[in-house]
Amino acid sequence: MLEAYSYVAMLYCKNAELDALRNLDNAIKPQFLPILGIGPGQFNDLTNTIEKDKEATLNLRVALTLDEAKFGKSKKQPARDQFDALFRPTNGFAEYYSLVNDWGAAIPTLRSISGIYENPSEQIANARALDRGLLVHVRRHEYAHFVEILERGSFDDVDCAFAVDAEWSVDVLQAEAWMSSAITRITGTIPEAEIICLSSSFPKGFGHIGSKGVFSNDDRELFDRLQRRHNAARLTYGDWGSTRASEETIANRPRPRVDIPTQREWISFRQEDKDGSGYIGQAKKARLDSVWATLPECWGKRLVELTALERPIRIRGTQSANSARINLHLTTQSMAGTMDVIPEEPFVDNF
Repeated sequence: MLEAYSYVAMLYCKNAELDALRNLDNAIKPQFLPILGIGPGQFNDLTNTIEKDKEATLNLRVALTLDEAKFGKSKKQPARDQFDALFRPTNGFAEYYSLVNDWGAAIPTLRSISGIYENPSEQIANARALDRGLLVHVRRHEYAHFVEILERGSFDDVDCAFAVDAEWSVDVLQAEAWMSSAITRITGTIPEAEIICLSSSFPKGFGHIGSKGVFSNDDRELFDRLQRRHNAARLTYGDWGSTRASEETIANRPRPRVDIPTQREWISFRQEDKDGSGYIGQAKKARLDSVWATLPECWGKRLVELTALERPIRIRGTQSANSARINLHLTTQSMAGTMDVIPEEPFVDNF
């Protein structure tokens, strides 16, 4: 099921993520698989939200999951009831699988509630009837129940892939230990299993960096470690697309910041006290930095450049800054196996 994909990203259907997907270059789409977490959205009717999500992912094959953090939270009616109905385990989550059926070639994900995969045999029957494969998203709080159904042989007769998700963490060693155990368990039961290694290490704070900060992409380091430990396993790199949990909110308006993702780092340019140059100033710093020449051409890079040039179409707030970063991150990680190796040069900090 994953043969064509070199990169998988877990993304929730927020405006910044949707803008990044909508503007993803067509050349990237065949090798990139998003796991899309659908929420109730801002419309009164869930149908309108689904149409918006579909439009943003045009010509992309997606695996569809549900944003559990939004269950019972929407203030819009009837969207709240329509969204919450997708969590009903009746007939193996029939309403959810009906949604997947109506979404092009979308891949269903095995549904769980409070860490329990409800009615797995009925769900697998629904996935088998769709004949598009099945993604099994394995998170720590669901792991014990997952092991139970894995050892019952529940996945023996369905084309499925397993997404082992360490979620957000800065502790690479702890994440590695848990993910390695899960990979061993899966391959011990299904030696030929396709396994996506998912994690998120995007920074939570930027207040300490001054005008420029460099953060290690620990997700790549984690994947490298797992590949070395499980060199016979069929592993695919995945992350959260340089995002964090969907329910996370920002209490205060952040200072203007432009983030530049590379394959193994995030480089952040942030407005300092008494600067006042806003996003334009941060984009100019990014464009003058030595990292700029190493970036692949894509919509996210172009948006930063237009901002530096002070054009009408530019970054004007947190949402568009996030969209540029996510789009550039998705492009860079999708191209990780095909990008030319750039000779290393001595690091020069221009700031």
